Amino acid sequence: MSERDPDETIDLETRIGDLIKEITAAHFVNPPELQEEEEKANNEGDTSTESSHQSTIMSTAPDPVLNNIVGNATALDDAAIASSLSTHKKGDRASMDPKTLSRIKQEATKTLDIIFKVQSALGTSGVKGEENPDLDTTMMATVFAENTHVLEKLSRVIEDYDMISATQIRRVVDNTKSHPIEKYDPTKYTDMLKEVGTLELAEVKEYSGDIMKYDVQDGPNRQNLSWLLLLVRNNVSSSISALVELAFGRLDVCHKNGAVYLAMVIELCFAIDEHVIEALKTYINKFGKTGLSAFEGENVNMASIEILAIAKRLHQLGELPNDAPKTVLKGLQKVTHNYEFKQTFALIANFQRQTVISVTSASTNASPLDLIETYFEQAKVLYTSAVLCNNWAGKKPGKFHNNVGFVPTCWNCGGPHSLKDCKEEKNQTRIQKAKDTFFENKRKNGGGGHQSKGDGNNKPKGYT
Repeated sequence: MSERDPDETIDLETRIGDLIKEITAAHFVNPPELQEEEEKANNEGDTSTESSHQSTIMSTAPDPVLNNIVGNATALDDAAIASSLSTHKKGDRASMDPKTLSRIKQEATKTLDIIFKVQSALGTSGVKGEENPDLDTTMMATVFAENTHVLEKLSRVIEDYDMISATQIRRVVDNTKSHPIEKYDPTKYTDMLKEVGTLELAEVKEYSGDIMKYDVQDGPNRQNLSWLLLLVRNNVSSSISALVELAFGRLDVCHKNGAVYLAMVIELCFAIDEHVIEALKTYINKFGKTGLSAFEGENVNMASIEILAIAKRLHQLGELPNDAPKTVLKGLQKVTHNYEFKQTFALIANFQRQTVISVTSASTNASPLDLIETYFEQAKVLYTSAVLCNNWAGKKPGKFHNNVGFVPTCWNCGGPHSLKDCKEEKNQTRIQKAKDTFFENKRKNGGGGHQSKGDGNNKPKGYT
């Protein structure tokens, strides 16, 4: 092997060195050589090299892409974030022309598809039918459950149109102060729609009255209280209106606002005494017996709104039974449209009976309310998945349905399938009982077989 020419070796090394510099310059904002020069310049006259190096890094210009995404120097608070997510922002109202503002106001205060109701026995208007859709029921818990759906929809409208300042009642920190800036806590408040029944009417009147008096002229917060009043008035039955308006009309002008009107409606619709507490407990027990089958289409979301609202109210009063989570688990197992859903909660119920195993995300020492919330969170996930996969019939079993035909009810497990398709172990006693019930109901409804006029005791004879 011949020896390499020294000049050729030097030339090759030079080219390699140049190539390294090119690659380095392409991959680093500042190549190592330039970084060293910058450090020397920055450290000149400075005894702390490390401190100066950190200062150099921090003073580097921010990335333009990230600066456009997260360019705010300070974080927004919850109220500002909520406002940014709104369909309409209250801060935009001042620049709106009257016609546009009127259209927004009409949308923000319109009548919903469901409204606040009371028991029909409390009806005072004497009007029947569509104009007075109060509930013909003696069960206070049923009215309570119905009205929780109204609260849910009302809350969405209030958030969409940035009216939440009207329902957030701030806490008094110094009663000796007259001006609201010194009187109230700027960070702590109670939301009337989220924490039903925890505020006294006097608290709502005091805070909302101060807003009416001290908000800037044509201010958005006073405007929110005005819009809320229209919204609530448009979403109560005529009976509620008759019961509330008389007392509302006697109030001072500053207290004739939406927050006070809403508080009076909530007080009427969600009034609590020992009889109501027992009715709410009975409602949860009823869910344990009838389960999701009591809800149209066995809708888990509807059941969640009602049961959680009742459970939260009982929890606030310290009246939620310790065994309420077990009752809810039983109710979640009573479903006819999805075998996997039913078995999931049967498995959870089985494991929750153990002392050392918990299959839920809640801790083993969780409160009854925490457990109920966890169960419904899991139920809604499973329900949504089943609906999207078309695995949730949403029909009442044992009847004819549009484009579906007859949906059978299994005599063994109660599922939406025939006995021969049942996956559970056959229980002959249960099967026979269900079979007898089926034919008995068929006989009562005039179906199948011949019936004689009966004997002296009016007992039907013949066969079915």
